[in-house]
Amino acid sequence: RFAVTADGRILETEFCDEEVAGYVDFAVLEDNTVKLLRWPRNTAAVRLPETVGGCLITGIAPLAFAAFHFPEEIWKQFGGGSSLSFSVFCIMHAMAMQREAVDVGGPMEIWLPDTIRSIGMYAFWHCDRLKTVRLPAYLEHLKTGLFGECSRLEQVQLPDCLTQIGTIYPDNVHVMPDVGVFSGCHALRELVLPKTVTVIGAESFNSCGLVHLRIEDEETDAQPWARRIKTHPLAFDH
Repeated sequence: RFAVTADGRILETEFCDEEVAGYVDFAVLEDNTVKLLRWPRNTAAVRLPETVGGCLITGIAPLAFAAFHFPEEIWKQFGGGSSLSFSVFCIMHAMAMQREAVDVGGPMEIWLPDTIRSIGMYAFWHCDRLKTVRLPAYLEHLKTGLFGECSRLEQVQLPDCLTQIGTIYPDNVHVMPDVGVFSGCHALRELVLPKTVTVIGAESFNSCGLVHLRIEDEETDAQPWARRIKTHPLAFDH
């Protein structure tokens, strides 16, 4: 556990003169790298370094920046069965929900280092103040519900090697809109997809404010989409 400042910097020294806004939690992985478990909701920004405590930061856990969390044994149950709804899951397990003590809506800006290779589902769920995000350069998959209900999100810098946005679920699985990566991102008007993207999953842009969506360095026409990108029928459902 490390202290963090209001402008989103991690303090690795125990004693310093800077004001502490909250604390961040990490878990050590088998390869001696670390994964971010939880970030406080009262910092203006997130400036995650490449290392903390001498260990590379390589991952971000599900719900890491959200207003609430679940014990691991509860969270493992998410995704089972023939119906998938994060909202229903939260209602069913409300008694186990662990809420942040101080919540002003999360950060307005997030900068993540290129050492991060995996970001868990719903990591930025309901970051209500979030406007801009810089994602890691080597991130290949934007997982289920990643930016769900980030209603003020305006700008996302997608990594050049990104291959998948969301998930294409089997036909026998009924999914709800809250599985979408950018579901509820009303302020997001434009997004440029890198040429490496091959999959756009269910509800990815449900109730999103997109006006322009294009592939990097290509003219807008239907051919590149049909040729290269496997798109779920409900990817743009409203």
